[in-house]
Amino acid sequence: MTISMDVEKIDESISDDELVRLIRQKPDEESVLASLKELSRRKSPRRLEIYREIVADPKSSIRARRAVITELGAERAPQFQEMLLEQLPTADARLFPGIVRSLGKIGDEEALKQLERIKAPREADARSALEFSRSLLAYRLRLDRHPFKPPSPKQMVKLSEGISFETAKAKAEIVRLASQHVRKDLPAIPLLPTGAASLTCRTSELLLVFNEEFKAPRSLRTIAQRAAMPLVLLMKGLSLDRYILVQYFFTQPSKDSQEVVLLGMRPRGDLTYAGRVQITESGFNFSLGAVDTRYAPAIEVEGSYDPNKRTWQFSKALTSLTVATRQNPAVTPRKVTPDFSR
Repeated sequence: MTISMDVEKIDESISDDELVRLIRQKPDEESVLASLKELSRRKSPRRLEIYREIVADPKSSIRARRAVITELGAERAPQFQEMLLEQLPTADARLFPGIVRSLGKIGDEEALKQLERIKAPREADARSALEFSRSLLAYRLRLDRHPFKPPSPKQMVKLSEGISFETAKAKAEIVRLASQHVRKDLPAIPLLPTGAASLTCRTSELLLVFNEEFKAPRSLRTIAQRAAMPLVLLMKGLSLDRYILVQYFFTQPSKDSQEVVLLGMRPRGDLTYAGRVQITESGFNFSLGAVDTRYAPAIEVEGSYDPNKRTWQFSKALTSLTVATRQNPAVTPRKVTPDFSR
């Protein structure tokens, strides 16, 4: 039996059993990878069996094992966590970063304890992946461990000249669609379809979406007491017909009980944005700027959020034309709409 190397062209009449048989025969790496993707897309009952075989078999290709490890981190299931934890103590250095990243996305407190006990290989990528996964898990579970270090004022970029970008209230149906697109990136974080903001930077469409855990105003106010991950930023790219996860937004209490540190980080753990949230009786006032990095344009964003009305107001929404380190051009945003509560 032959199979297309393009997973989108796999004949749907091919049974799960035939796909499993092909994976075990290993005719070529591309066919194995395509078959694994198809089993995942179907959510086949045979997935667990074949995933376990692949990750435990040293004769399986590194690409196939990485693909399985990624899939194990795309769905929150006890058996998936168990499989990842089984591989953790003796993991190949090439697979270690993927294992801990997947655990960071789906793991529970027991997974965090094991990540705290494990020592990373010497490679810088492995060490940074382990550190970020520990923190991601701790913030997601609100355990107040492994805090991120806020940048110093010297690490922040001042916006000397900027242009406005457009803001609006996000439609719930668009947020629901985007949530489906990023489900594998956020398997343990259901997103709230209401209260999201739509941000437009010329050809880039962005959504600032709340973690559903913070649906109630009283829940959102708990960010003053415990570290949290209340928001994510999703982007619909130039050539993409789907949204992708581009930023986690983390919060952590500061010495001022009415002020909260706000940090934006890419999915691999690169710090890109930092700011503050002031908690008032009526809601939340925020400011956000860019860290000196090659990953993000300089920005100045200020505004407020009313948790009772679930509305945003932006008094300032500016971005530069270049990334913070002035290396790559950023897209040109359009004019800001400061109030979309109506």
